[in-house]
Amino acid sequence: VLDDTAATLRAAGATVDTAVCDVRDAVVAEAMVAAQWAAAPIDVLVNNAAASFIARTETLSARAADAILAPTLHGALYCTLALGRRWIDSGRPGVVLSILSTSTRTGRAFTVPSAMGKAGLLAMTRSLAVEWGPHGIRLVAIAPGPFPTEGSNRQLNPGARGASQARAPLNPTGRVGRPDELADLAAYLVSPQAGYINGEMVAIDGGAH
Repeated sequence: VLDDTAATLRAAGATVDTAVCDVRDAVVAEAMVAAQWAAAPIDVLVNNAAASFIARTETLSARAADAILAPTLHGALYCTLALGRRWIDSGRPGVVLSILSTSTRTGRAFTVPSAMGKAGLLAMTRSLAVEWGPHGIRLVAIAPGPFPTEGSNRQLNPGARGASQARAPLNPTGRVGRPDELADLAAYLVSPQAGYINGEMVAIDGGAH
């Protein structure tokens, strides 16, 4: 998957390097950041790794809950700390963008560990925006509404019911989101043009919430 994506980006003229990392392991995450930092300083971190599945919460085992919290919450924290230390020690600015969920505002039944993990990242975003802001480090977040993908449909909309058809009528705009709309918002938030936005989560959900 990494190689295919890198090839697509290289064909568009980008310079791309890839690294495989289990972000659930703090030692492995630190080693990845150290190796990439040695190759070239890093300006932006996007916390996008996550896991989720639908289940009645009272049936969850500790192992099942940890399988969601480990990449969603702990992995993002490990990578953020590894980069934050380097930015502060070197006096370089940086931006952390975390991809969250509208469940941070509303809660969400049957995906409670995921909602907990995303809410924890929102707390991290707001807290470190204050703590690290004087170092020139910004933390921002996006709460996407429905942006159906094959992976999300498989995890959250099993069976024949398609996310696009099921969720679009519930949205004031009458549709689900397009990937380019999400990408444009992310590109703006990590750019210098958004330099005065710090500690904020932006919802992009067509007004559903």
